[in-house]
Amino acid sequence: MTNIHNLGQQPEQQQGQPQQGPPVHLSNTTPIVCEECGHDIFLPAIKIRKVSKLLTGAAKDAILPIDVMVCGNCGVVCKELLPNEVRALEDGK
Repeated sequence: MTNIHNLGQQPEQQQGQPQQGPPVHLSNTTPIVCEECGHDIFLPAIKIRKVSKLLTGAAKDAILPIDVMVCGNCGVVCKELLPNEVRALEDGK
C-alpha cells in the first residue's frame, strides 16, 4: 500500500502512529505538481537558516536545517509542502 503523509500534521504526529480512518485508494488522490514546470517528481533537500547567538544565549550562532522538497526537473522548491512559518517568509520576499 502507498505510504500517505498527512500534510496538515506536524512530523512528530506522523511518525510512529498508525494511520487512522479508512484506507485511501490512490485513484482518489490528486498529484502535487511543480508550480514552475508541472513535473510531479520531487527530491528531498534542506534549507539552512542561521539563528543568532543573541536569541539562543549560546556562545555561537546556531544552524537550523529545514526539510523541503524540490522539483526533480527544474529544482524549484515546492511551496505547498513548506512548513507554514517558512512559507510566510518565502511569500514576504
